[in-house]
Amino acid sequence: MKDQHCKLLSETLGIISNMKHLYASLEMEKVISELENLFISGPAVSDTRLDECKPHLALFMAGLAHMDIKETDESSKISALWDLY
Repeated sequence: MKDQHCKLLSETLGIISNMKHLYASLEMEKVISELENLFISGPAVSDTRLDECKPHLALFMAGLAHMDIKETDESSKISALWDLY
């Protein structure tokens, strides 16, 4: 079951990275926060299956270059982004 979830996460990140308009979604800050929790600070960090998602995570992160994000913002989004990078 967890393998299917990893594949689903990978494909979802791949879809978002190819559809740039999705980065403008109001929910993107929550998505970024959840990814930070999943890959950096959450209990699943030690799950090696997440390594399979990292190529698609990299594509997702590259797509963030299209977002208007000010580095001076002291928001949780900026903090989560730096953690993911």
